[in-house]
Amino acid sequence: MDIRKIAIILVIAILFGVLVQATIEAIYPQPRYEDFCKEKFVRPVLTSEKTGTRESCQPYNAPTDEELESCSAQEGYPDYHYDEYSCPTEYSCNFCQKNLNEANKQYNLVVFIVSSIFGLIAIFLGVYLPTEANRLNEWVGTGFMLGGIISVFIGTARYYSDMARIARPIILLIELLIIIWISYKKLNKKLK
Repeated sequence: MDIRKIAIILVIAILFGVLVQATIEAIYPQPRYEDFCKEKFVRPVLTSEKTGTRESCQPYNAPTDEELESCSAQEGYPDYHYDEYSCPTEYSCNFCQKNLNEANKQYNLVVFIVSSIFGLIAIFLGVYLPTEANRLNEWVGTGFMLGGIISVFIGTARYYSDMARIARPIILLIELLIIIWISYKKLNKKLK
């Protein structure tokens, strides 16, 4: 087996997979934590103005256990607001993490769809690239097929946990059938 052939195939495959992911990230960046959840700085209790204990804080409308459970059930978390002495003044239910998770789910769906489309284009290009005219086309075509498979795999792996339970085996079956089709289409020619 020619080492140059293997090297060219692997380099094309890896670069194609990375190119697809880099293109997606350049056009449609992944949601970041900082964009959804703003960190708040809580100052330490100032002992010169207060006695320095939590007991010296003014009473406020603290959330009940039912409110805290309701917030948690809605995938939020309690967010306390503090005064300049670090005394709690009010409470709200913060949904920033839930919103970030929803944005990431949407992002992973886009990555899955775009990776699959580019991956299938590369696979078809690799299968139908004419090899009779130029032997190098066989190497490039195989690199594109492998790169397409990598791209589809990355997209599927990104979105797998967000897929509907029934969609998982269907998507994997379709991908398996594509690989079997490639095998028959490409390897059958070589065996004849």
